Amino acid sequence: MAVENQQSLSTEMSMFLVSEYTALRTEILKRIELQHQLLSLTLVVFGTILSFGLQSHSSSIVLLYPVLAFFLSSSWTYHGRAVRAIVVYIRDQIEAKILGNNLGWEHRPPRRFKLPGRLDLLAARGIFAGTSALATLLAIPLAKIDVTNILLFATAIVSIISSITIMRFLPIPTTEKVSSLLSNQTAKG
Repeated sequence: MAVENQQSLSTEMSMFLVSEYTALRTEILKRIELQHQLLSLTLVVFGTILSFGLQSHSSSIVLLYPVLAFFLSSSWTYHGRAVRAIVVYIRDQIEAKILGNNLGWEHRPPRRFKLPGRLDLLAARGIFAGTSALATLLAIPLAKIDVTNILLFATAIVSIISSITIMRFLPIPTTEKVSSLLSNQTAKG
């Protein structure tokens, strides 16, 4: 009887872990989809603000874009960190329990890229910071020397640097950090 209960519990635990794995993989895909939508939105907003600002010869309008791009890049980074946290959780809490420590997608050896860093991060930085820098440069000939424009230029430069900085640091969280993140999200939700 005790052996049957233990086997039943083991089967239920395995089924739970498999369903949790499936749900977390679905969440990863959704967050990556949201990241791609943020990149698309950023390019659309960039084109819209730039065309409107250039047609109206207003540096103020063009210089608002880097601030908006900073907030969009922050959202992109948030989703990237959440994906990485889920990956660590899957690797350490699900795959390790079901398959052992050497099997599973998250346990595969990482690929070595010839380019430094991750390519998705490089591309996103190029879109967020690159379009912000371009907008700032294009606003220079439109600008009049006054306090408002000087403040907007300073804000744009701080936004560009902040976008690069926030996207630069995407550490892979440890299992302890993932557990605390998940418990904080559960408490909030």
